[in-house]
Amino acid sequence: MATPDEIFDDASGDVAIGDLDSAVEKYRRCVQLDANFFDGWHALGMALMKLGRFEEA
Repeated sequence: MATPDEIFDDASGDVAIGDLDSAVEKYRRCVQLDANFFDGWHALGMALMKLGRFEEA
């Protein structure tokens, strides 16, 4: 099983290529595995905002 850091890195790669939906899914998995993973929460909010999903962000 991948660690939150590994999933975060993979999600960040998705953001870099513009696959925000995949990134959101992976960032959600990060914070499910570690609720104290601040970078995951921050990146999740930013990706949701880029998608225009402001209420979720």
